[in-house]
Amino acid sequence: MRRRDLLAVACSPSLAVAGCTTEQDRSTEQDRTCTDVSITHASADIDYWCDTGSGIHGVVHVYTEDCDDELTLEIVNEGEVIREFDIDPSPLGTSEVEITTDAAAFDYEGATVNVRGPDGELHADRELSVSSYLDSPDLSVAAASFEPETVAAGEPVTVTFGVSTFGGEAEFEATLLVEDEPVETREGSIDGGADCGGFSGPEYEFTHTFADPGEYDLTGEIVVEGSPGAGDREPIGTVAVG
Repeated sequence: MRRRDLLAVACSPSLAVAGCTTEQDRSTEQDRTCTDVSITHASADIDYWCDTGSGIHGVVHVYTEDCDDELTLEIVNEGEVIREFDIDPSPLGTSEVEITTDAAAFDYEGATVNVRGPDGELHADRELSVSSYLDSPDLSVAAASFEPETVAAGEPVTVTFGVSTFGGEAEFEATLLVEDEPVETREGSIDGGADCGGFSGPEYEFTHTFADPGEYDLTGEIVVEGSPGAGDREPIGTVAVG
């Protein structure tokens, strides 16, 4: 029997030979090493950009240590795969996959991420935790102005400003401040959205009369109850009273 025939017999599945790896051994090893694939983190944010619209950006951490399969990460929404990403194995054991996709018509409630092998087998899945810019309000003072800039004592000054949003719906108070002191407050509400130029909320007009000569700083303020960081405070200008 020639030498290559001896080697073939030595590596037969029916024989246990030290240093010999059979196809069955390799298959068993492959099955064993890829059973520990898991998704340890999956989160994403829905943001809005005025030049391109809404989009999703997030990060998924996939534990892939000792698995040599070509793995794919899927974003699944309402049972439909909407994006796929290749997973690059990391020598540290955990691969970080950046995910991006269009947010149009994306129902992020119940969205999941899946890890699949080369034959479509499912290795791991996890719910995708998604936050949106619409989850919380973010209001701003918009298009503020006043006139006249110079008045005599006892004459009125008219101040106007609008309310813009780049977040969720909200109820708020809009206030005119003179020298950082509130002089008049209005209540209002606004729908969620993204104001890219202009404003979608109400516009307010305030009238104030100054009794004494001097210079007075005018400020517009928006306060959202229960959300201290959701409002705005902007200087409008200085009126001179003679």
